[in-house]
Amino acid sequence: MNAEEYIAKVLTERNLTLAVVETTTGGLISSRLTSVPGSSKFYLIGLIAYSKSSKTTSLKINQDLLDKFGAVSEDVAMAMAHQIRALTNVDIGLAETGIAGPIQGRSAKPIGTAFIAINMNGVSYVEEIKCSGTRNEIREEICRQALKMLINKLDPQ
Repeated sequence: MNAEEYIAKVLTERNLTLAVVETTTGGLISSRLTSVPGSSKFYLIGLIAYSKSSKTTSLKINQDLLDKFGAVSEDVAMAMAHQIRALTNVDIGLAETGIAGPIQGRSAKPIGTAFIAINMNGVSYVEEIKCSGTRNEIREEICRQALKMLINKLDPQ
């Protein structure tokens, strides 16, 4: 059983719902989750908030938070996970924000830096990850790590 099938099984058995907001992965996480037959039982919505402005308009992230910490930060990832959960009334909000390159862009953080956040039961969890490789390899790794983190939070060992 792969990660998305396991997540689908657990969420369905527990009657839990999920919303996902992605930046760097551009929908990869949502694609993997919705590839599982019956995903409509747990997967309610996915949002790609690629730009800073989409984070403020669609997710209602405070502009001051973005200005202070940057779009690729622990604080913004946690706010994204909280907001997608609150705005969609789901049980679990999953968010990721990062830098895939190959161009550095405006962030001072190195290419391959990402933050993954989960908000569930009123608590936010966040992890910083460092990836290497091509743009697509970095995006795929962020997706894998997001699914792994979700599994770990659903079934803490």
